[in-house]
Formats: sequence, C-alpha cells, structure tokens
Amino acid sequence: MKNEYDVIVIGAGPAGSIAAKTAAIRGCSVLLIEKRPEIGVPVRCAEGTSKTELMKFVDIDPAFICNELHAAVVHAPNGTSFSVTTNMSGIDSEAGIILDRKIFDRHLAKLAADAGADVYTKTAATGLIIEEINNEEKTVAGVVLNHLGEEIRIRSKIVIAADGIESKIARMAGIDTTLKLNDIESGVQFLIYDESIRPAECEIFLGNEIAPGGYIWVFPKGNNTANVGIGISKNRNGKKAIDYLESFMSEKFPNAKILGTFFGGVPVSGGLEKITANGLMLAGDAARQTDPITGAGIRYATYAGEMAGRTAAEAIAAGDCSDKFLKKYQTEWDQTLGKTIKRNYKIKKAYDSWTDEEMNHIAKMAAALPLEDFELKEAIVAVLKSDKKLMWKMKGVYYDLLKSLI
Repeated sequence: MKNEYDVIVIGAGPAGSIAAKTAAIRGCSVLLIEKRPEIGVPVRCAEGTSKTELMKFVDIDPAFICNELHAAVVHAPNGTSFSVTTNMSGIDSEAGIILDRKIFDRHLAKLAADAGADVYTKTAATGLIIEEINNEEKTVAGVVLNHLGEEIRIRSKIVIAADGIESKIARMAGIDTTLKLNDIESGVQFLIYDESIRPAECEIFLGNEIAPGGYIWVFPKGNNTANVGIGISKNRNGKKAIDYLESFMSEKFPNAKILGTFFGGVPVSGGLEKITANGLMLAGDAARQTDPITGAGIRYATYAGEMAGRTAAEAIAAGDCSDKFLKKYQTEWDQTLGKTIKRNYKIKKAYDSWTDEEMNHIAKMAAALPLEDFELKEAIVAVLKSDKKLMWKMKGVYYDLLKSLI
C-alpha cells in the first residue's frame, strides 16, 4: 500500500469497485478498500437486477448468474394476481437475473485490480484527512485507515465514499445523510430450499397486513432455492420485519429449509441533495441512490460508480478537485437516474397511503387488461387511465409519470 494515491475508494460493493475500475483505466492511481475480511459478504441484497442494464458495465459471466427470469407475478392482498413479462420491455435482450453477490462483487473488485487499482480487505476508514484551502474552505485530502490493526494515513486528491447506508465518511465531511424514519426500510431475507419454488418467475406479495409500507419477494435462484425477503417502512402492533416474514413463511413455505438469514436497512429517501464536497464524492447507498419503490440498488450503484470514477479522473486531469468541479457528477446524476429516483419517491409516498382494498382494485384492473400486448410503459399508463379515482389519488405524480413514460 502506497502512502499517496490519486483516488481512494471506500467500500468494494458494485458502486465502489466500478468507480475504482473506471478511474484506474483512465490513468489514475487508485486504492480500493473494504472493511470486511471478504468482499461480497454478508449478502444484504435480494440479488436481482436487469441483465440489459448490467451488460452496459460488465460482461455477463455465468459464474455469477444463478437464474434468469422473464416474468414477475404480482399478488394483491386478496390473492388477485397479474404477470409482468420481460417482453413488455420492448428490448429483445431484457431479462431479470438473480446474481450470486459473493461471486459478482469479487468479480467487480478483480476488474478494478486488473485495471490497476490496489485492493485491500480488512481495511476500515476510521477518519478523514481534512486540510484548509483558505480561511473559509477545507478539503478532503486523504483517509485514516485501520489496516489489520495498524493505523495508517494515506493521502489522496479525491475520496469516493461507497461505504453503504451507514456511511460515516459523509458525516465526517459535513454532509447530512440523516434519514427520516419512513425513508428507511427494514429488511430481512431468508435463503431457503423448498421443492415448491417456481423456478421461472419471481413473485411479489403486497398488502398492509403482510408487509406494511413495502412488499415480500420470492426470487428463485435455481436448484429449488430462493431468496425470500421483506422490506417494510411501517411498523404495526410492535411487529418487526422478521415477524411478518416468518408469518408469510409459515403459510407459503411451511416445509422450507432455511439455509441463511440476512438483515439490513435500505434507504428509500429519493436521494441526497448534496453528494459532493471538496475532494469527496458519495456513491451507492451512501448517496441514497436506491429505488424508493423496490429498494433495488445494483443498477443505480453501477451507474453512480461509473459517473463518480469518470468525474474523478477528469478532475485529476484538470488539476481541480474542488466541489465546484466535482458537482459535474451531481449534475449528471440529477439529470438522469436521480430524476427517476425522485419521481419514484413520489410514487412510493402515494403507495404508502393505499389501502388493501385499493391494491386489490388495481390488481383486478391490471389482471383484466391484455398486458402481454403492451410494452411496460404502455401498460402502466393503461392501468392508471382505467380508473379516474386512482388518477386523482395519484395526482401529485400522475403527470410526472406520464411525461417520463410516454
């Protein structure tokens, strides 16, 4: 480990590893650190993402693909169901894939190493080196690390914090990452074995009685295994997320063998207003770059990592690592996926107010439509237009949604 780098990336998840790779292939000296002994564990993710989106950043390797899915079945509280298929995307190569995150994350870290980044595990960032630029401004100038029990100070021109939902680095730099109670979902996931698992499609279960303010998912991984999890943003009668999930399991998969249990929190706040500072950028969960509706983060993390790594390389080439320059990353994010996240946050707020009866009604309308004849954006518009009461309840997001879909 050298005592100075152009870029230090904290956190070897998808955002961090892609940021490190992107900066390294553009000629930067890069240090990528991970506080845990192994990259990719523990798994705090449902492991599902879009094949088409992932192909933009990495060659698909069968080693990290557990299953490929072309349909999702959505279940309303009363059992009414409808299917959403990948044919509705209008993209021939579109498919949902279930990753093995342990293999996938290590693959991304290897790509960063192949690009020239130094990669170290069991290395935690415990502080920032902050220096004065002038009497009024300060800049991040490196990181204080604990590497195998030894404290080390490593200087850098830029730090990219991809250190997850708990991001201490952002707070050390003075960026407010506080989440409101309803803007974080409590999540629990079981890896199960059960012969009744439907291998070709994922399932989504909705309802305030089974998953208040969220949903339950069943993502088949092949060989009669599946990730079965829950994310909730409401707490009823003192019940925890695991209580709801265990109730679901006892009804849906009473004979399942539980092979693993994972806990975690997911930010569903619509993103941070500020994700840069002098010498610093945030990416991934640290920047709250997750979908407020689904809690999905892999797609957003890969895009954010590429944007942050590219901006870092441009800043170093220009000799300007100021907040003013790094805001190019913020602007690019806000004008692309950041806009999607903010829109979806509005939709989530509307969804949080729906009763089970309204969910049942929407599912009934969707089930009655020939959804297989629509592309997804057309299907969403068709469902919304089929009920004026629904349009009125969604009035705060309806026109934003139509503009983005049509």
